[in-house]
Amino acid sequence: MKRITTICAGLLLALVMAGCTPATQTKVANAVLTASTVIKSFQAAEINSHQQGLISEADHQFIQLELGNVAVAGKALDSCVASATNVQGDLVCLSTAQTAIDQIDAAGGDGINSAQAKKDFKAAMAEFKISLATIQAVIGGAK
Repeated sequence: MKRITTICAGLLLALVMAGCTPATQTKVANAVLTASTVIKSFQAAEINSHQQGLISEADHQFIQLELGNVAVAGKALDSCVASATNVQGDLVCLSTAQTAIDQIDAAGGDGINSAQAKKDFKAAMAEFKISLATIQAVIGGAK
């Protein structure tokens, strides 16, 4: 989790330094890409835990399915940001992604049996949502 917090802090610093410039769209896209590192790190740790027998096959399959849903939401976010023409468009994209991640987070809470796997999944989703909210706050405040 320390690595995830470091990623979020770096993300915030990059966006604050970016300000509101014509290159904001690119900076938002790069910040979203950085935020996805949270999910990639969680997925690698989850696979490793499953291989060590710490996560059941059923939980592993469910988590991988939900991470696939995160990937779909991430691709939709990338596409949306790429086609947005201004900061307001970026904010709509981020809000839509936030809603999708909220739904995935809720499904994970219901579908994962292992207490530790559920805790880790919820933490990864929370960190990703914090990253999205941070991007929203920074570019929303830079109007």
